[in-house]
Amino acid sequence: MASYKLRRRKTKYTQMLLRDFSIETSLEPTQNVMVCNAGLVSGVKYEEVAKLFTEFGNVQNIVMIPKKSYCFVVYCSVNEAAKAYDSINGKEKLVTMDSPLYLLYSLSVPSGFGLPDSQPLPEGLVLLNDFVTEEEEKKLLNCINWNTEGQEEKGKTLKHRRVKHFGYEFRYDTNNVDKDSPLEEAIPSECDFIGERLANIGHPLAWSPDQLTVNQYQRGQGIPSHIDTHSAFESPILSLSLGSDVVMEFRRGERHVPVMLPRRSLLIMGGESRYVWSHGITPRTMDVVTVAGGLSVRERTCRTSFTLRRVRRGSCHCDYADSCDSQLPHIPDDEATQLEELYVHKVYNSIASHFSETRTKLWPNVTEFLLSFPRGSVVIDAGCGNGKYFGANPLVFQVGFDRSEGLAEITRSRGHEVFVGDCLRLPVRG
Repeated sequence: MASYKLRRRKTKYTQMLLRDFSIETSLEPTQNVMVCNAGLVSGVKYEEVAKLFTEFGNVQNIVMIPKKSYCFVVYCSVNEAAKAYDSINGKEKLVTMDSPLYLLYSLSVPSGFGLPDSQPLPEGLVLLNDFVTEEEEKKLLNCINWNTEGQEEKGKTLKHRRVKHFGYEFRYDTNNVDKDSPLEEAIPSECDFIGERLANIGHPLAWSPDQLTVNQYQRGQGIPSHIDTHSAFESPILSLSLGSDVVMEFRRGERHVPVMLPRRSLLIMGGESRYVWSHGITPRTMDVVTVAGGLSVRERTCRTSFTLRRVRRGSCHCDYADSCDSQLPHIPDDEATQLEELYVHKVYNSIASHFSETRTKLWPNVTEFLLSFPRGSVVIDAGCGNGKYFGANPLVFQVGFDRSEGLAEITRSRGHEVFVGDCLRLPVRG
């Protein structure tokens, strides 16, 4: 019975491949292994396919196709493909799957879906491998005290990583630095050699760094793609990778350039790579990289990055005005307020009745929150809309306000206590 089911599966995927891409399967081993029941549409990730299949030989390419439940692994030789086939087919499974993988040989693979071709680095990007020694790496890691007490700046845990600043704090709420409020802790003296070493190898800096951000990423953590604010820092920006390799993704429009940052390497971001290319690290536990023999998987471990920068005094006058906060058109506060009044508040008032009719269902989590208050509590609903949550807990006293006069009037007509107010300027006292 099991053999019959296996034959049916193979027939199904043979017909599917022929229908989708006019590619035939093969009874004889080839370099191309079709993984019949693991694809992007089923949530399978590129990295987990690479991790399993690279154990059995040198992988030349992995082809994963959008909206398909299958993928392909291309080995450098037929013998390696046969070894993987015999070891995996109907036996091994991916961590995220309950059933084993089923494989077929194919005469070719769909084109246009493999690894992106090797691309040149963004203009202005320089990668210096083995910039620090293992001993220097240890000293740098040991000079950061994440548990400092009584200091102005302590190690902080953000959503994606742990971070500590020296010299000046980078404010993630404003994406800038407070240039008039330097921190008590200057850049550790253990970093002093970096500028001199850069000069000795032909990459001299026109300034000395006065701001350091240390990020510590646990395995699987990353950082969203971003461009460092132009007005905050000079160019270039230096990033030293310690503790682990990682792939950093650079993007500009449709272009995408993954860059492997080896442990103990220094990345210099200047020119376009500083001002117009975004950079980030995708949260995952491993990276697939191209090596001499084909593809390889690099497991991530705890990585610490030292980002050295020079705080900019004055505005940025770079050649990339479209992405420069110093050169973007400035809208005066009073004009912005007028635009908001004209295109937001007036529109909401004009559609208040229709808006209210489409907002009747109570969200369970909000209702549960209101029911958590004891009898006699006073609840202020800021931005109460049509007042649909009034009465969700009959044991509390509830008052609300909304910026829309129309919605406030609807709430009042239902017998609730309401007034017009702005959430940005709360019209209540504690």
